[in-house]
Amino acid sequence: MKEFSLTSTTSSRAFTGNWIFQKNGSVLTNNLGAEIRLLSSGNSELVFDWRDHTHGQDRSRILVSVDQRPFVSLVLGNEPFSLPLGSKGKHLVRIMTQSLTYVKAKTWDLEDYFLLDSISYQDRLEPCSLYDSQIVFIGDSITNGQKTDAFISDGAAHRPDFSWDFLLSEALAADNLRLAYGGCGITQKANIYPPTAIDFIWQYAKGKARQIDYNRKNKAIIVNLGTNDKAASDMEFLFSLKALVRELKKTFS
Repeated sequence: MKEFSLTSTTSSRAFTGNWIFQKNGSVLTNNLGAEIRLLSSGNSELVFDWRDHTHGQDRSRILVSVDQRPFVSLVLGNEPFSLPLGSKGKHLVRIMTQSLTYVKAKTWDLEDYFLLDSISYQDRLEPCSLYDSQIVFIGDSITNGQKTDAFISDGAAHRPDFSWDFLLSEALAADNLRLAYGGCGITQKANIYPPTAIDFIWQYAKGKARQIDYNRKNKAIIVNLGTNDKAASDMEFLFSLKALVRELKKTFS
């Protein structure tokens, strides 16, 4: 089988959202809702060397859609997995990161993350760019679509494909650049998760600089934060909000 180059200039167009391209040719993300879009021709299956990297008992999950059918949840394990495509005709394959752990994923310290090492195919595999612009979403678990299904108590409850921001970006024909960490806030008083929004627009993990594509056209930048800042005073929140707006202008304008 042939191997799809994950980090070449051409192939990188298959990745939308917050992906980090590694020097060894792999790609990494610790955000939910990051997406891969591929156009397959002449392949009966695709083989992904994409294994679970979580610190606890939970297994990470991804969502898979073929030819725009509804996303289906798959659990990652310790071995590569095969995605059957049926016929060898043309297929649009969309894959989205779904969950790392059900609660308190340790993504900021990179104890929990998604790492894709390779994609193998038989005939032709190309990146598929659906949209020419993106919407940047800065948020927390609400933006991530965490615990969307209240009747499930494992990682399957997280559905970034059902989140308000994904539905909005699809309706507006724009890629979704989702920078969101469950439990975070604008101020240092957010009581669940350590980084503030200013931290994670510049870094994807503690001490790790974020890779920003300044060539992408931004249709909008939307901030949905504050739920976790209940302990902050009005002055603390206002000061932090002004600082965040200033940093967003530096980063994405």
